Amino acid sequence: MTGGWLPADFHFLRPWALWGLAPLLPLLWLAVWHEGKGRLAAWRGRIDPHLLAALTVGGGRRSGLRPIHTLLLALALGCVGLAGPAWQREPMPLTEDRAPLVVALDLSPSMDAVDVSPTRLERAKLKLRALLARRQGARTALLVFGASAHGVLPLTEDPNLLLTYVPSLSTGLMPPAPATTPKATADALALAARMLEKEPIPGSVLFLTDGFEAAQARDFVDFRARSRSEPLLLTFGGDAPAPLRGGDGSYVTGPDGSRIMARLGRAGLEAAAAGGFWLASSTADDRDLDAVEARLQRHLAQALASDPAARWRDEGIWLVLPAALLLLLSFRPGWTVRWGQALALPLCALLLGLGAPADTARAGEQGWHDWRFADLWASRDQQGRWQFEHGQFDAAALSFADPLWRGIALYRAGRFEAAADAFAAVDSAEGHYNLGNALARLKRYPEALAAYDQALAHRPGWPQALANRTLVAGLLPRDEEGVAREGEANPDELDQSPFGKKKGRKLTRRRPLTETEITRLWLARIQVSPAGFLKNKFAIQARQQREAGR
Repeated sequence: MTGGWLPADFHFLRPWALWGLAPLLPLLWLAVWHEGKGRLAAWRGRIDPHLLAALTVGGGRRSGLRPIHTLLLALALGCVGLAGPAWQREPMPLTEDRAPLVVALDLSPSMDAVDVSPTRLERAKLKLRALLARRQGARTALLVFGASAHGVLPLTEDPNLLLTYVPSLSTGLMPPAPATTPKATADALALAARMLEKEPIPGSVLFLTDGFEAAQARDFVDFRARSRSEPLLLTFGGDAPAPLRGGDGSYVTGPDGSRIMARLGRAGLEAAAAGGFWLASSTADDRDLDAVEARLQRHLAQALASDPAARWRDEGIWLVLPAALLLLLSFRPGWTVRWGQALALPLCALLLGLGAPADTARAGEQGWHDWRFADLWASRDQQGRWQFEHGQFDAAALSFADPLWRGIALYRAGRFEAAADAFAAVDSAEGHYNLGNALARLKRYPEALAAYDQALAHRPGWPQALANRTLVAGLLPRDEEGVAREGEANPDELDQSPFGKKKGRKLTRRRPLTETEITRLWLARIQVSPAGFLKNKFAIQARQQREAGR
């Protein structure tokens, strides 16, 4: 049900309630007849017209607004509200409110240009530090690109780990390549896609760059066509050519001794902007980062709103107040007539049932001693939802009649045992999924895995359940998951590491290490700087890519 002035997704959650509008038409006809004909018809045959006009108040003129009019309008609003108008989705409970982000830092030689103080690269690194400080607790990854693309760290919630690498990032880390080699934007986007593919919610890829060739804008178009993630571009540098400054502080010169000048890759940036991609220039203050964060949240909201697993938001609650105000007009002096007495009670029942089905069983168990004045105006679930949105999770848990929402409120309140009991009563994909989350918080990992399996049985391929199941499976102790998990790492592959393996030492662990933890261990065991580690890592990856014929 859509129109030119209605949202495209407008529909009714309970369209059967619109049948309540049908009896209003006879009532409207009865009101018109009573006012226009039946009001003085009995007296017109008994009293002369000139005397009847003197004996009646208002003569034969019709009065204005009458109780029947307001009651019929209130009933109509109540029926429409009970039908549940909806046109937008609300995110699933317990969904993260910060989108994952992959930062792609340009380490091509042109980033050493000094048109931005101190250099384009150093300014980009300053912005990167400020951005990481804003994203405390949010999952962020870092990759670098030039003539090739390389991962620095996968998605992590620890910004301090990322910050340990930022000072060592320089253009000298990248494997040597001919000066005419274009930037590996396609490889950077492919690497970012692999980092984000297992995330339960869509993320974004932020490029900190000074531009690229116009033909490479096609890489971003292809990425957008196959990915839920959104690429963003934050640029550094001016339009005028600028000299390059080397690591020793001197200007970079060519074979003839002249300074090498770098230009902004404006052609590629303009092509990307023409394709509808978000683009902004760096600023001396934080306005650019404010714009980046606003765009990240906007993309997250749009992605969650289009998630088919999200519920439709019932907007019928907004019709309660105007219907109640119209009902109050029926009790003004002189208006408390038969129509108000006949229709006020059913209208109250209709308004009290608006927005969500009544849970009569729960109300009967609570008894009159639990009755509250708010029960006149909102159902228990509506009261719980208001308390939930205002952070009153314990109170919301007491109000909710829906066991799923009651469990969610208990979960947010940190009462995981009680939340698990509530979720166990919900035999649905969402119920089993949230049960798995609660059990994982209680460190009952085998039961959590079983709950995730049940959620996947109800909804095969659900990304959130698959991602959480993978995380919990990695937390299982060795004796519960089996010896086979400990054998996942290939010793031969470890021996191929450029740093070798120290003899006589054996690393034992109770679960497989993540890539982030492996990187921490390498940095703790080898006596080199992060720059040396990254340079060796990038060189090996570039050699492997060349050998693979890429």
